[in-house]
Amino acid sequence: MISARGRSVRLAVAGVGLVLAGAVLAGCSDDGSAADQAPGASAPPSAPSSEAPSGPAADGDPCPASLPQVPDDQGDDIEPVAETAPSLPAPEEAWACRYDPVEAGPGPGGQGTTWGWELAGAATPVGAEDLAALADHLPLLRPANPARICTLELGPRWMLVYRTGQHRTGVLVDGYGCRDVRLTDDPFTTPAGEATRRGTVPGILTGPLQLPKDLAAVVKSQGHTGA
Repeated sequence: MISARGRSVRLAVAGVGLVLAGAVLAGCSDDGSAADQAPGASAPPSAPSSEAPSGPAADGDPCPASLPQVPDDQGDDIEPVAETAPSLPAPEEAWACRYDPVEAGPGPGGQGTTWGWELAGAATPVGAEDLAALADHLPLLRPANPARICTLELGPRWMLVYRTGQHRTGVLVDGYGCRDVRLTDDPFTTPAGEATRRGTVPGILTGPLQLPKDLAAVVKSQGHTGA
């Protein structure tokens, strides 16, 4: 079983590998844009926050060494989809980061493995042309379809960390399964999928299937770790 919480992924079947192709969880179509799977409409972009960024990002590091996770004692394994589409401001500068799954401890009841996510390589600055292409994906983010069918597998996650004014937003995209998208309003302290600042939304989103491909291409183009 892969935990639907998404931040710490649990495989509760002994001996299972990172990729279990063909197994089904509950959810997504593999043709066309993932953004077409659920209705929603973006509101006009919110004005960027004027408050200073928190955490190491304030000193220049755009991506944390590991993704913040939801403590095991908070909530259940059923991660809700977003209730509304986000209204994200346009990015002024951005970085692309890859995260790979790592063993973080035993699974529930001591069965299987709990997986965390660690930064692979260095954050890649996004050039102006690539940034414009990535920015075009942001208005297409929509609440995920709760009835989507997803393959049971693990792979990299890609995060676009971008700055607007003094605020940084993280857009985390699974590079596997349904290519789920989650937002964080502080990549260093807020688990992706639990963003609550104005313009962001908690829960699982869906977006264009080209989004993770574009993020991977940006990382590869700079010679950093990619898939």
